[in-house]
Amino acid sequence: MGTPLVLTNVRLFTGGADLTGSSNNVEITADYEDKERTTYGDAGWKTRLAGLADPTVTAEGFWEARRRGHGR
Repeated sequence: MGTPLVLTNVRLFTGGADLTGSSNNVEITADYEDKERTTYGDAGWKTRLAGLADPTVTAEGFWEARRRGHGR
C-alpha cells in the first residue's frame, strides 16, 4: 500500500447532498497487484510492475444538517 493522499476542508457532495463542513477530510489510497515482468537482458534480476489497482476512498467529518427554504 502506498502513501495515502489526504485532503482536508474539502467541499464534499454525495447523492445530491452537500456534506461540506468546517472539519472534514477525504483519504484516497490504492493497493496494487504485484506482477512479475519477464524480460531478457536483466542479468537474472527480477523486476516488478503494478497490476490491477484496488482504490479506496474514505470521507469523514462533521456538518450541520439544516432544512432549507423555511426561513428559520
